[in-house]
Amino acid sequence: SRDVAGDGNQPLYGTLDMLKAADSGLLQAVTVANKIRGLLKQKKAMLDPTDVTKSTNDFVSRFNYASEHGGVVGVDSMEDFTPISVTPWSANALQMRDIREGALRYFRTPNAILMSDYTESQGQAWFESKIEPILIQAGQAFTNVAFTKREYDVGNRIIFSHASVMSANLATRIQLLNATRESGELTLNERRELGGYPPVEGGDERQVSLNYVKAKDQTKYQTGETPKEENDGQNEPDGTVV
Repeated sequence: SRDVAGDGNQPLYGTLDMLKAADSGLLQAVTVANKIRGLLKQKKAMLDPTDVTKSTNDFVSRFNYASEHGGVVGVDSMEDFTPISVTPWSANALQMRDIREGALRYFRTPNAILMSDYTESQGQAWFESKIEPILIQAGQAFTNVAFTKREYDVGNRIIFSHASVMSANLATRIQLLNATRESGELTLNERRELGGYPPVEGGDERQVSLNYVKAKDQTKYQTGETPKEENDGQNEPDGTVV
């Protein structure tokens, strides 16, 4: 409902919550997996809870000592230790990618654009769908406030443009330079800009090739003489009609 300010990011909150939950879940899963090592069973009958805790602490000390000195834990006949393997669960790579792409789709910006790993066609498509509409809207807004109705009716406009060809690769720019080389559509400085060179004095003049003429004007173009009309047999050289 608000073209400029927008309506807030409420549609994105669900995706952000999933991203946060996935990251937090992975951290907690790894933490738990590293803390729980196994189950110690005391075979002594009717142990006091204090004695159970004391035996457990004693075993933990032996366990830690073994981890630093050889890796072998000694137990007596009244103890039974069962290792527990806790596999941390978290969203897999495919699920995480889908969640992140949900946030990128909200802004209509693919991951290739975000990571600056896009192809020329991807960059052009993103510009035309995301950036160009903003430029068009800006031009319409500036035109609306800058000109009277009469000035608008006679053709006054404010247009925001972007040289998208500057983001094209070198091969595309070379093709453009070759295609416009003889037509005079680009000035010398504009051509130098496409090649990454600074402007030069007098480079703002457009130059047009004269290599293309009408077929009947070839003689005049090459020799400077006006071609004679062909005698079709109806007129004598002196102009007398036969």
